[in-house]
Amino acid sequence: AMGDETAKVYNVTLKTGGDPTSDVRDRLIGAGFTEQTAAQATTNEGSSYVFTSDAWGVLVVIGQVDGAWTANYTVTSAG
Repeated sequence: AMGDETAKVYNVTLKTGGDPTSDVRDRLIGAGFTEQTAAQATTNEGSSYVFTSDAWGVLVVIGQVDGAWTANYTVTSAG
C-alpha cells in the first residue's frame, strides 16, 4: 500500500490455477462494484477491467504466461 489516510493505493498480484475472469467479475459485482464496460480490453493472452464503488476504484489485469494465470489488482481510494 502507498499513500495516506485520504488517498490510498494498493497493488496485489495473485497466481491462479485457471482463467479467473468470471470469478473476479462475479465477486467484485457481488461486493457492490460497478463494472465500467467502456474500460474493458480483451485479447487471447488476457484482459483488463475497471470497477468502481463510492469508495474505491479497481483495475484488474488478468493474464496468462506459459500456461500460468495471474490476476493483478490495483485498488485506489475514490477520494
